[in-house]
Amino acid sequence: SKFYGESESRLAEIFEAAQAMGSVILFIDEIDALATSREGGLHEATRRILSTLLRKIDSFESDGEVLVICATNRKKDLDPALISRTDLSIRFELPDAPTRAQIFQRYAKQLSQAELAELGEMSVYLSGRDICDICKEAERKWASRYIRKQVKELTPQMEVYQEATQSRLVQMRDANVRMDFDQASPYAGGPTDGQA
Repeated sequence: SKFYGESESRLAEIFEAAQAMGSVILFIDEIDALATSREGGLHEATRRILSTLLRKIDSFESDGEVLVICATNRKKDLDPALISRTDLSIRFELPDAPTRAQIFQRYAKQLSQAELAELGEMSVYLSGRDICDICKEAERKWASRYIRKQVKELTPQMEVYQEATQSRLVQMRDANVRMDFDQASPYAGGPTDGQA
């Protein structure tokens, strides 16, 4: 293929450009997409990209001019060689119930404080991104109902946010995300059958 080796070549060019600029912060979001653990077996192209990434990070350690910052929400999937090259790891916990309520408020301004507090309690184990997605889904469902004249109010009501939150929690449970829904959330709907 004429594209063979192009991805790792482009990655190397990014690192070389950063090094040429002098004092630079290089931020890589979703690093797990580039540095998945080799233990599970990797496609050859992915292995080459990971190898390039590790070599380039090694070259920066002695330089000191370039600071590489990586972000992931799947640290367990990262290759151990990348983790061993990390000087500092900062963990950001999921938001607590009051913070989740504030995030809902950002997107669902029409809801009362009591409704926002209920959604905050209901949305155990959800991130800010999950809540944003829930609100978008609720708005799409409400718009569909409004267009079909199933509802009269222009703005989404509490029940559609509850439905979207419930749906997201069930998706997470079904994806075997490690949670104990029985104890953590009265809204999760049923036991997890002991699966983690």
